[in-house]
Amino acid sequence: MSNSQYHYPYYRSTSQLPLGSLPHNDYHAAAGTIQMLLESARAQLVLSRIIAGPEMEPSLSGWQTSLVEPPKPPQEFISIYLEELQGFVLESMPVDSKTLQQYQSGDHEGCYKRYRLLEIACTAIHFLAVRLYQKYHPQPPLEDPTADPYSQKPYPEIRHQKYFFYKPSGDMKAVGFWVEAQIFGGVILFDRGLSGDECKSVWLHGRTREYGKEVYQLPDDAVSGLLGQKYLPLELVWEELPHRSLAAAQQEGIYREFNLARIREYHNFLTVCQRSRRNSGFAEDIELLEKKIQEALNK
Repeated sequence: MSNSQYHYPYYRSTSQLPLGSLPHNDYHAAAGTIQMLLESARAQLVLSRIIAGPEMEPSLSGWQTSLVEPPKPPQEFISIYLEELQGFVLESMPVDSKTLQQYQSGDHEGCYKRYRLLEIACTAIHFLAVRLYQKYHPQPPLEDPTADPYSQKPYPEIRHQKYFFYKPSGDMKAVGFWVEAQIFGGVILFDRGLSGDECKSVWLHGRTREYGKEVYQLPDDAVSGLLGQKYLPLELVWEELPHRSLAAAQQEGIYREFNLARIREYHNFLTVCQRSRRNSGFAEDIELLEKKIQEALNK
């Protein structure tokens, strides 16, 4: 499957360019790092598990929505993943144009360029993860398109619970975040500053085997270790690292995409639904919707 047949808006960006639009040296440096990351033993384990799906291990539960170590899939699925990886054309993969520009402008030996490269690598992980999940686990159409879509729950079974936004069609972005968290040990966040355009440091949301409420600042050698496949997944003495609560971090400019974390996403979505349904004359459905969202938040 070529990249041109598949589109996934990793960011809510209206401006994207192919990775191959970078200057020759920058492109080959980025593509080489990403290719080695996707070929790493950790990526093979996690992404081949996406192909195998949860139904391969019905007696083992919990790993699909947590940082619990996923069971190793049979070798045949690893072979399928490696075949898929051969057909993955990095050159044509769409990336947020601002991220590409910032990567290109960074000093070759500086940490800023590594931070931008890590964000591009995250884009590739999400892009490939969602493509594989949709190919090998296509979601069935709604049984009754006129019925309440939230009662039919065509949601991905493998997902990051704290980056999971209930939608009628499910949320493929949550699949990408599960894969990213399993490979790196958590979701990568960036200190974008109050302007939202900076990249001053790298943070991690999640620690060994759990999705916590804290985010931790990564030392530069850990960032280099992630890109060089030295630390996959990352395990550090977390208590010794600078940390913030997820909510406080976002207010300080530390996030991946603003308001992406689960609770804020639910609240924003509820507000939109309330306005939409009231304007459409379906105010009677709002109490039921509020109840469903609150139940999801309490899980």
